[in-house]
Amino acid sequence: MQNQDRTEETEGSRHKENDIFASIRQDSPEGPLMGAASGAILCVICCACILVGAVIAFFVWAIVTLVKSAPSNQSECGKDHGVWEFCLAVVIVMPMLGIVVNAIASFTKNNAVAAIPTIIGFAVTIWGIVILAYLGECEQYYQHSYPDLLLLFKIYVILSIVVIALALCFLGCAVCLLGTAVLTTGLPGMDTRSSGRPDGYSDLPGNDGNDSAKDERLRAAARDGRLIEVEQLLSGEGLSANVNARDPANGWAPLHYAAFHNHRRVAERLVAAGAKLDAETMDRERKTALRLAEEKGNDDVVAFLRSVGAFSYNDGGADLGGATMEFV
Repeated sequence: MQNQDRTEETEGSRHKENDIFASIRQDSPEGPLMGAASGAILCVICCACILVGAVIAFFVWAIVTLVKSAPSNQSECGKDHGVWEFCLAVVIVMPMLGIVVNAIASFTKNNAVAAIPTIIGFAVTIWGIVILAYLGECEQYYQHSYPDLLLLFKIYVILSIVVIALALCFLGCAVCLLGTAVLTTGLPGMDTRSSGRPDGYSDLPGNDGNDSAKDERLRAAARDGRLIEVEQLLSGEGLSANVNARDPANGWAPLHYAAFHNHRRVAERLVAAGAKLDAETMDRERKTALRLAEEKGNDDVVAFLRSVGAFSYNDGGADLGGATMEFV
């Protein structure tokens, strides 16, 4: 009995030594059956081997076909359409060119050189499509005399069309992604913090690059004279509107709107909240709030703004009252 057990253990050890999958299985809980991960690895390996074998077999068949069908180049159809030359280019010339160019690109560190095979491949594909389109009656000649050459030619033309279609799809996706990136992050010279406006707008006095909805509401309330809403927008703790935020269209701050539309009490509240008296509009005349009020004949607002130190350039260089001139 003991001798039998030893014999079974010896045979088991010998079987384990000859088990080439033992290291992959690593004592899987499935016992003699391999685990799911090991099976997946073996499946991938087998598929890769089959694929490589198929590619090698196809390449060998293509070479043999070219050698056997070389006389077709001397026929009338061969001279007119160049099916054999096309197959020679895609089977032999293009792969060799790719190897040589990639070696040169790696040696010279010039990535532009690596694009040469792609450009030539695109031209060869167009050549193949033209040949196929104008083959006409010669297709019967190749079908009868050189069927393998015709099959090889059609396979490469179809593969080339598929590759170009995929390349165009990838290019389209890349363009879409680039366009999305430009819209979200902006081009060089664009400051996306100011909603895609040209760089420099975020540096305008009172603009922090975030033209919030509250800022827009404050400008609208100042324009319409809604004092209660102005109070509410300016009194929020940590979330109050920016009293000097500019309108992206014309660079007007809330005080410009209040002065232009003769809303004195709104202007008083804005100044009390820190509105800058000497901020100019973005038009050619670069007007201050006081000048807008003067041009409109809003005497009440003019009197108030002058009382707090505002000035107009028409004053001929009046004292700024300690204010700092801001150019926008």
